[in-house]
Amino acid sequence: MNLNDNIVALATPEGRSAIAVFRLSGRDTFSLLKGVLPLSDIEPNRIKRFLLKDSRGILIDEIMFTKYVSPHSYTGEDMVEIFSHGGVATTKRILNFLSSLGFRVAEGGEFTFRALINGKLSLIKAEAIDAICRAENTGIIDSYMSGFQGESFERFDRLYRDFLNIMSELIVDVEFVEEDLYDIKKILSPLREFLKEIEDLINGYESVRYYAEGVDVVIAGNSNVGKSSLFNRLIGEERSIVTEIAGTTRDVVDRRGFLGS
Repeated sequence: MNLNDNIVALATPEGRSAIAVFRLSGRDTFSLLKGVLPLSDIEPNRIKRFLLKDSRGILIDEIMFTKYVSPHSYTGEDMVEIFSHGGVATTKRILNFLSSLGFRVAEGGEFTFRALINGKLSLIKAEAIDAICRAENTGIIDSYMSGFQGESFERFDRLYRDFLNIMSELIVDVEFVEEDLYDIKKILSPLREFLKEIEDLINGYESVRYYAEGVDVVIAGNSNVGKSSLFNRLIGEERSIVTEIAGTTRDVVDRRGFLGS
């Protein structure tokens, strides 16, 4: 990953869709798009309709685009977003065209990584964005929204200040132990509270990890006791055959299920 490269990525999933979104970022973004998009015709954060054509003048697609001027962008660099029609063929054609202009196809998470490096996001918020994008159930989204809104950052920042205060008290006590200033009792209560909150954070992480990574569950039992019915109920679909005939489901059946609505 070379942070000096100018990058492009399809920000929406591949496949059939009404709209596709392309993001471009880098210090040479505007110059590379000169002659392709009329960037000088619009103000930052405004949107413009345009007919995108290739170097031969052949129409690629009717698009909308907007620009963001550094440092007032997601990555902190000069950025452009292009909104085109969706579809496999159209998005592939546009991506190939933009790549031919000198943009490298970004690695996964590279836009957010640049935002982190350029001070646009905290590490906690960057991790929250990554988790939300990867979320496969609604439960995990709620768990990470606090980080996205900055609540987790404020909590960690407060814990860091508490840690510095405790360490300062310890250093003073050690340095002046012979001057009757040493009193270990005065830091025991803050230290216990600090350790308790750290323990709560660790325990909270374990519960969130179960939401994010899932757990393996085995349904086992005697024949014809309702294992298949329970399995279908948990995953919300008729995956396993249910009949009154004992032993109908003999092969191993597995499926990924999701918590939340």
